[in-house]
Amino acid sequence: GLKINEFKPKAYFSKYCRYKKDVLDVLKVSEGNLPIKYLGLPLSTNQIKDCDCSYLIEKIQNKMETWSCKLLSIAGRIELIKTVVYAIILYWFQTHHIPIATIKKIESRCAEFLWGGKYHKISWDNVCKPKNEGGLGIRNLNDLSLTCKLKLFWRFISGDSLWTKWMTCKYLKNGNFWTILPKNNQSNAWNQILKCRDLGKSLIQRKFKSGNETSLWFDPWFQNDSFINRVGWDN
Repeated sequence: GLKINEFKPKAYFSKYCRYKKDVLDVLKVSEGNLPIKYLGLPLSTNQIKDCDCSYLIEKIQNKMETWSCKLLSIAGRIELIKTVVYAIILYWFQTHHIPIATIKKIESRCAEFLWGGKYHKISWDNVCKPKNEGGLGIRNLNDLSLTCKLKLFWRFISGDSLWTKWMTCKYLKNGNFWTILPKNNQSNAWNQILKCRDLGKSLIQRKFKSGNETSLWFDPWFQNDSFINRVGWDN
């Protein structure tokens, strides 16, 4: 006996959708406008910009303002950055490519919180080094962002999930993953996966079984490269 409240739900479309009216007639809901905030993250058809991440900065700043630096040791501040602040950032990294300008703002606020002001005893780059290299063991945010992209890359080439099948059907179709080029009308997540292919394929190894899932020409199974790149189309 449950029914959809026609006044609450909305349908959101990409700018390339050609069937908006048909979908709205079937769903009997109104059309919403992007970008919006969904599950604490910006939802948009375009790559998010620095201005779209303003409430991420505000959320981190509000967290830090509730912690009194005068009552915390350096070890305590480091632990809060690593466990609380970085957990918030990691949630964003799982789904979005965060702009460099936003990452720099976050690092600046983390440094101010760590040292209790704008005068820093050690540069943030040195703070983010491992402890055995003289750092404090805080992860570099650019490295953390790249790790999340490589995680999606690995999930796509090694998994058999519904997400993998959907991405293959939508973007790959009859093309080859290792040679297809990024396009502006594709999702930002997919394009980020394609951009980290060169690094990703240098970090993986392939174990041959029946060979049914291996392409002799296109897969990078030979010295981290494919035969087609080694010999070219003309040969």
